[in-house]
Amino acid sequence: MSCLICFSTTRPVKYQTARVRICQWCVSVLINTKVRPQQILATVAEEFTAREWRGFLHSLRQMGPRPQPPLSPADRRGEIAAQCERQVLLQEGFLTSLVRALFNSNQRTRAIAAAVATGMGRAQVEYQARLREHHRQLADFDAKQAAREQEQQEFEARLPKAAYDSIEQYLSDKVNFSPQSSAADKVTRAFARGLIAKGHEPEGRAPEELAKVVQLTVMRADGFKCAICSSGGATVELHVHHIIPLSKLGTNQHANLVTLCYGCHNRQHDGFRVTRQRPARSSRASSGASRVLAPRHPQALVNDSDASREVVRSVTPPPVQWTRFWCGACGRPRDLLVSDEPTMFDICPRCGSETLHETGR
Repeated sequence: MSCLICFSTTRPVKYQTARVRICQWCVSVLINTKVRPQQILATVAEEFTAREWRGFLHSLRQMGPRPQPPLSPADRRGEIAAQCERQVLLQEGFLTSLVRALFNSNQRTRAIAAAVATGMGRAQVEYQARLREHHRQLADFDAKQAAREQEQQEFEARLPKAAYDSIEQYLSDKVNFSPQSSAADKVTRAFARGLIAKGHEPEGRAPEELAKVVQLTVMRADGFKCAICSSGGATVELHVHHIIPLSKLGTNQHANLVTLCYGCHNRQHDGFRVTRQRPARSSRASSGASRVLAPRHPQALVNDSDASREVVRSVTPPPVQWTRFWCGACGRPRDLLVSDEPTMFDICPRCGSETLHETGR
């Protein structure tokens, strides 16, 4: 079985349970890295959005510019007059042109004016035909423009969902199909599996009552055994440990929690000693020998408060029944939860004994 973060099968395993297997190298990388999933996913979303906008804008450029109206004959009068004057001069010939220039310039002027009038008539007919074609092209362009605007609105509306889907696909590819070993890939996989938070703000600890139920759920999932040394049993004090500490932006999700015995848990924290759930204490027996009380059993983590019972009732499947028991070892009375399956209250919270009796001692 390989590490869930780097897919390595050769590196030393740090934590291994039925739910999680992570190597020491990946734990160190995730704790010390400055790369955050929020930065990686923001980059993925920005690249996807820019790529989609480039494709959409390219389709808009294929429409071409807006059709321009044709020039009216009045706007082209100077151009038409110049063309008509050149035509008249070409039609005259050398001798006629020389005579008219010397003796009969008025005749040339009248000929040019008649040609201009004829040219303006032809230009007006052409202008009307071009104007009709312009109106048709403009109507087509406006219809395409309206369709493009509607398409752009739909594109902008679906773009956030598409960007979210691209992020989901990116996470899925990284988790399932991309066994890379870069720090960014490890951070992405850790975020997808729920080990680290997305942003730069650390998560706070869960409320006490909820935290106790979560601890019990994690211990049950891990089979009430230490994820490092595999020790377990009624005499072993078990704790729930964050793989990635909350101070290093770890999460309170089950994927980031493992069951450790007190010794292994204490060795994971340099610089301070982990608080025991119930410190071992000695009492002098009548014979003079000392005895050490067993630490609290992990199934006795939840106290007798009303809030605790309400939380337990919410996560315990029916049928349930509260009955008063007496411990056969220490004689302490307690209202315990009785069900068809063993529960957290079938253990004496004082001495850890399983010899509970429904009748008085």
